Amino acid sequence: MMPLPLIVGLCSSMAWAGIPPGLTFHATFEDTLNASEASGNKQGTGVGKPKFTEGRVGRGVIVGDVDGAAGVEYETKGNFNVERGSVALWVKPLNWQGDDKQNHIFFNAWPGEQGLFSLYKYSNVTWGLTFYLDPEDGARGKIYIYKPINEWKPGQWHHIACTWTRFEGMRLYIDGELVNSLAGTPMTNLPLKPTVRFGGDWQKTGGKTVIDDAMIFNRMLAPHEVATLADKSTLPPPSETPRDVPGVMMTQAVLAHRVLAHVYNDALGQPILDSARLSFTPEGAHKPTASKDYPLKGTFTSFDFDLTSLPMGRYQARLDLMSGGKAVAAEALTVSEETKDTWKTAKKVGKADTVLPPFKPIITTATGVKCVIPEYAFGGDGLMTKARAMNQDLLAAPVRIKANTAGSSLPFAPGQLKRFASSHTEARFTGDATSPSLKVATAVTARYDATVWTTVEFQPQKPMQLDRLSIEVPIAAELAKYLAYIGLGRVDEKRLGYDALPAGDGTIWSREFLPSLWIGTEDRGIGWFAESDEHWDIDGENALTLARRGSEVVLSMNIVRKPRQVDKPFTIEFGVQATPIRPLQPDWRQYQWISSNEISKFFLELRKRPYPRLEVEGKTPRGKVCYLYTYHDYFTSTLPKDPGEFREMLDRAKSFGLLCTPYTDTTFLPENHGDFLMNYDEMRCSPAARGCRYGPVCNVSACHRGPFGDWFAWYVSHLVREYGSNGIYLDDMWPYGCMNESHGCGYVGPDGKRRLTYSLRARLETYRRIREVLAETGKPFWVNYHISGGRVPPLPTFGDCLLLAEDRHNDVAKNPDSTENITPAQLRAGYSPQAWGIPVAFIPQFKMNAEWMKNPDLAAKLMTAVVPHDLMVWPLFSDTDTVMKYRDALVAFGIGEADTVFLPYWRTDTGLACDNKDVLVSGYLRPGKLLLCVSNYSKENLSVDISLETDRLKLAGERQATDVFGAETMPLRDGWLHVPVPAKRMRLLEITAIP
Repeated sequence: MMPLPLIVGLCSSMAWAGIPPGLTFHATFEDTLNASEASGNKQGTGVGKPKFTEGRVGRGVIVGDVDGAAGVEYETKGNFNVERGSVALWVKPLNWQGDDKQNHIFFNAWPGEQGLFSLYKYSNVTWGLTFYLDPEDGARGKIYIYKPINEWKPGQWHHIACTWTRFEGMRLYIDGELVNSLAGTPMTNLPLKPTVRFGGDWQKTGGKTVIDDAMIFNRMLAPHEVATLADKSTLPPPSETPRDVPGVMMTQAVLAHRVLAHVYNDALGQPILDSARLSFTPEGAHKPTASKDYPLKGTFTSFDFDLTSLPMGRYQARLDLMSGGKAVAAEALTVSEETKDTWKTAKKVGKADTVLPPFKPIITTATGVKCVIPEYAFGGDGLMTKARAMNQDLLAAPVRIKANTAGSSLPFAPGQLKRFASSHTEARFTGDATSPSLKVATAVTARYDATVWTTVEFQPQKPMQLDRLSIEVPIAAELAKYLAYIGLGRVDEKRLGYDALPAGDGTIWSREFLPSLWIGTEDRGIGWFAESDEHWDIDGENALTLARRGSEVVLSMNIVRKPRQVDKPFTIEFGVQATPIRPLQPDWRQYQWISSNEISKFFLELRKRPYPRLEVEGKTPRGKVCYLYTYHDYFTSTLPKDPGEFREMLDRAKSFGLLCTPYTDTTFLPENHGDFLMNYDEMRCSPAARGCRYGPVCNVSACHRGPFGDWFAWYVSHLVREYGSNGIYLDDMWPYGCMNESHGCGYVGPDGKRRLTYSLRARLETYRRIREVLAETGKPFWVNYHISGGRVPPLPTFGDCLLLAEDRHNDVAKNPDSTENITPAQLRAGYSPQAWGIPVAFIPQFKMNAEWMKNPDLAAKLMTAVVPHDLMVWPLFSDTDTVMKYRDALVAFGIGEADTVFLPYWRTDTGLACDNKDVLVSGYLRPGKLLLCVSNYSKENLSVDISLETDRLKLAGERQATDVFGAETMPLRDGWLHVPVPAKRMRLLEITAIP
């Protein structure tokens, strides 16, 4: 493209007339790859074979797959800065369109060793044009925004631009229009590689693109400036109207009682800013009650305002940007000074450590402890000798240490177990063992929540070679039916799982170090967990193994797997938790979830659709547990955006006797949250996990070993104490792993690299504190744990309901038929409420397809799979009418009554049996009546015979079966019921006396 005709020369900001200030690079490609203007080197270097062609005006250059990858590289220095800036250019697809499934690169820069800053068209058509940053902050730490461009056609010119400022945000523009944005993006501090590139090809897909008029700026352009570059005439907003000014940011630190601000003095390009005035106007008022002026010195100035000087309330914070004593622009922020709590008070929330309901005080003896259900005993070496639950031994033999040196096993002689502390909440023991060359010192902490934490210190008597070292947990073979595990340090399909254990003898399962697993049956089990593989050999996938040996299935912690020299003590720590950890409440099935439809009808958008609401007048929501959301600015943990509306939401739900569970996120905070920014190094997880689709803000993972544990416990307590919530919904409950040294996570491995640890106990303590806060109210409460894929110890412990099955998303996307995408064995392994003593609610996963969410057939298949396993279903992301039809029938029968007994299909002593293995028959038994759940998993319509032992079931007299959805009746003859069952459908049959 020819230079703009009215060139008046390059001013100090490198801007031409018609081009916004801050230009550092401009390439017009007029038969040369060299830039026409640049703050750095102008020299352009072809990569591959870029070709000149007709441009939008004048000439342009073809990039992409031109006899191989083709692009143009320029020096980074002076031309591009990843802290803040803008990239803009014209592009024309030559032989591709916006809905193809190929990648097309427009601009790349490279931070660090493997990082990437990119503006490109992504192969996923639901993304399209994508502004992407990989800051080398872990596999989950990437940042991105996107906009589908399915309508793009070959031969069409489009103007594209991306703009950014560290912690302020990223923006994406198409043809001069802002199409997506993300606030709070941290960008990166990593050094950039020496060159940046326009064009190039990814995967060599044959795509060719003409680019023209490529520009880079050293500031984040405003929307009207980008529109100008796209040849659209747009005036800047009036200076007195508050707007989101690029280069200016404000945020509130709630516990620090501060408003934080930063300003780049060239935020507007021209004029240069020299001061700022921050003022606060109470909600509903017209004049500020406080203000303060701040000089702007240098390019960048940060400052804060102490909110403790203001009365409690909500304010409009206004930042007027000044130049020469005149206000030239303004930005605003709603501030809610609604608490006097501080970080100091947050540290004290939920710290009484009382025995929380429904648990009971731990009972301590000289050699062990008794919890509500599990009980444990320990030997002289401090290791567990017995674990029992539901009157059954879970261990086949005591936990044991196996060590080899110089080709022989070390014999360990146990010492004397000592109990040195006990209370209502915990007991502590020590033990020891000796061998000729290696001593063992053990410390045990057992708590009322059935967790047992063991620290084993290995003490060499002198320098020695240790060939092998393992700690074995021999589990009773009859108990080892199912395995569940989690390893969220991974991002692949092996990060979690639950299923029947493989058959056969010898080693039946082997994995690298994982933080948690559980082995058991449908009604009991034993879990193992650990936070670190420090001092373990880290190579290979046999750190943890399961081996079937006769009457034992041995869980082995294979710590030393290849010979090593040992000359100083080292420590191994792990936890055990037997399940069920507590009894199920007899009437737990009455705590059904309000459907998503009824939540919206009754409780959401109270300002947009105020009461009275004729559509719900005289009606009552069906269920007892109410999920509440939309009350915060972002889908994470922030203060209510409208405190009055949130209070009304809670009050209306509680007026129906509901347990309110407002959404919170236990892992993510907005990365521009003031409390987070003031404690950035100590609070964040490293590597980071980020959520870029929770709303228009970049959310980042925080670690509970750092200050975030206190912050989050305070946040929930604030919703309870200030707003009156009688419950809470906790999401993202598992740690991804952290190596942030500033709060004690991670360690340096034998390869010299820092390795992840998992803050399981710190998270468990946060969750305990939250339950304590709710228990202190003295009123009924409910804690929902959205813990999909992770029903392993110890994090489910303090929940009242476990929300599971979101991990099925990819399986459902491949096949939405629930009788095929999950097996009965998986449902028994990962979901049975009896195994943990905590109710389970299954989350339908049809949300990736709008048609599936309205499909009654898919909803019916879901209920066919789930109901025979005694699981609740949350009526959302599905055809809720179908889900509620089944649930209403179950509730009408009385499954929520305390006298209900569940008869599972997998047991042989229930008095129920079916002659066809493809049909699952479970039942709900109440005095004098029975509801059969008959599920046909096959693809054929079947007629099956079901045996009912009426004496065992205490169903005297002549009986018949009635279909709850129709008038059809079937006689029960000599204890047999002949039932036709449609393919992939469940029938609900009530067995009643014949009138």
